[in-house]
Amino acid sequence: MKVLYDHQIFEMQKVGGISRGFAQILARFPEEIKYEIALKESDNIYLDSYSLKNESTKILSKKREDFLKGLEFKGKNRLYDLLCKYNMISSVESRNLHNSELLLKKQDFDVFHPTYFSDYFLPFLRNKPFVLTVHDLTPENYPQFFNRNDFQTKMRKVLVPKASHIIVPSQCTKNDVINRWSIPEDNITVIHWGADCNSEMKYDMQSLFDFRYILFVGLRDGYKNFNFFISEAASFLHKYTDIKVVCTGRDLSLTEQLLIKSLDLEGRVKTIFASDEEMISLYSNALCFVFPSLSEGFGLPTIEAFQYGCPVLLYNGTCHPEIGGKAAFYFNSDNKTSDIANKLEMIEGLSLKERSSVIQQGYEQLKLFSWDRTSQQYIDVYKRVI
Repeated sequence: MKVLYDHQIFEMQKVGGISRGFAQILARFPEEIKYEIALKESDNIYLDSYSLKNESTKILSKKREDFLKGLEFKGKNRLYDLLCKYNMISSVESRNLHNSELLLKKQDFDVFHPTYFSDYFLPFLRNKPFVLTVHDLTPENYPQFFNRNDFQTKMRKVLVPKASHIIVPSQCTKNDVINRWSIPEDNITVIHWGADCNSEMKYDMQSLFDFRYILFVGLRDGYKNFNFFISEAASFLHKYTDIKVVCTGRDLSLTEQLLIKSLDLEGRVKTIFASDEEMISLYSNALCFVFPSLSEGFGLPTIEAFQYGCPVLLYNGTCHPEIGGKAAFYFNSDNKTSDIANKLEMIEGLSLKERSSVIQQGYEQLKLFSWDRTSQQYIDVYKRVI
């Protein structure tokens, strides 16, 4: 059996959860399962770290964001697309797309798996099956936080009903897909993402800070619900003045700064661009990790927090209870009934023995998630559609 993957996510992401997930899965395929990634140019780091790069794959040169760099004007993206379409400029996107189309035309594969949601491949499939991974339906469920012409939303509407089989990372996402498109339940398989390790490991790393902190990981806009969290946590932070909030990623926006000032929390929220090693330290030394996101397909940061011995506080909706199980603390996300401050108080008040027990529950929950199992389940789906 041979599976063909296309270029999309490995072109789009230098780092990122989706491309890393695919890399974890492919790296565990047994020798009898052949695969090919249709990719000419990429700067994705996982191709090297998981030994997935083809000999012909070059380091990515220029992408869309490099076109007329420093100049911003209406219609810039459309101009770029037109110039590529008529071969007036040679782009990474066009070269990778052309390569994927060539390999599709050759038909030297049993199953095709697009790594993102462009429908370019449909005319080239002939009678070959394709498997589609739908990670979440956040743009569909929370359109107020996305562009009205969101690419994912438009393309999923086309691809989901046509897919030979659909893979989702949680029962929550499966329910969303069934409810939105009336896809037969048997045509959707839940395959959880894995964890880098399934056994208890001790991470004795020095803290990056000389103060106690609550950890917030990743994007903070819109459905990620940071503004709601910091507003509801304010009373707790006023009471425990030695505790701050550390956010990974970009600097605070002007809107966030104004909100934090209005809450009398200036200087209490820090941001950091963290390496993988620094992330281990951030998790293992935090009072807790908080994940208030209103919509997730799986939520890898929860798994990371369990792995690095960090208590977890989650919003009690979307896929969070499915992934966190009994190992996490949960809060309501309703302004009238939110109990974030109370749950933070509960975590802060844990004795050393109680905290150790909470961390141990996280290690036990971690055992439910295995990349080896995930990889085998993907293979099982491919065999099913041939």
